[in-house]
Formats: sequence, C-alpha cells, structure tokens
Amino acid sequence: CDEWLSFATFLEWVNKEVGYKGKPDGYQLDKDLIIKGNKIYSPEACSFVPRAVNQLLVDRAAARGEWPVGVCYNKRFAAYKATVSVFGKPVHLGLFQTAEGAHDAYVCAKEQHVRLVADIYRDLLHPTVHRNLLDWRVS
Repeated sequence: CDEWLSFATFLEWVNKEVGYKGKPDGYQLDKDLIIKGNKIYSPEACSFVPRAVNQLLVDRAAARGEWPVGVCYNKRFAAYKATVSVFGKPVHLGLFQTAEGAHDAYVCAKEQHVRLVADIYRDLLHPTVHRNLLDWRVS
C-alpha cells in the first residue's frame, strides 16, 4: 500500500505486531490470513505468522494435475490415494475407489490439521488470523 512506501511508517507498524518481537526469526509477513484472497500488503491485512502457519494453506494447483487436491491415482492398486501434509511431511490417508472418496478423506484431515496448528500457535497469532484458521475450510 502507499502508506508502506515509507520505510519508517512500515517499521513503526512492524514493531507493534504480534509475532515480530524485534526480529521475525522464523516468521513471515502474511497478507491473506486476515482478509482471505487479499493481494495488497497493508496494515489492515497483514500479520506476522510462524513459517508453519504461512505454509499451511499453500495451493499447489499447478503441481496437482487432474485430480482434486490431496488425491492422486495409484495404477498399481487401481485406486485413488489420499495424502495430506502434516507439519511438512506427507501422510498417507488410504486408498479409495473414487476420487471423491479420497478427496473427502483429505478435506477432513486437512481441516483438522489446520485447526490443530491454529491452536498450537494461538498465542503467537493475530486474533483474527487464529479465528480465520479455526473457521477455514477446503474450497
């Protein structure tokens, strides 16, 4: 935003933010956890969040292929495999006869994991970020 074109103004905002505490070691400036879909860095929309929180909702649509998020087809078993990332590591959720069944398993696991991470980092998050993570749903 125009307001942050002044480094002094930006620095003043930064020093007041939850999660900054003088140095953002392990923290990242996020622009869309307070206002979903936001594209502009501004005081109203931004918050410092731990890296683990910022990476929770990354959409890798380009790398996904033809199946719904969390789903791939396993030729060997002629089934759809559901996988979710939990603390940065892939977790196999099972094999399913339909892509929809695999996606449903992914949705349940992903939403549960996001709520868990929100509660783990509760005291380090802007209150709106925490609330939005608790309410977040796979779209």
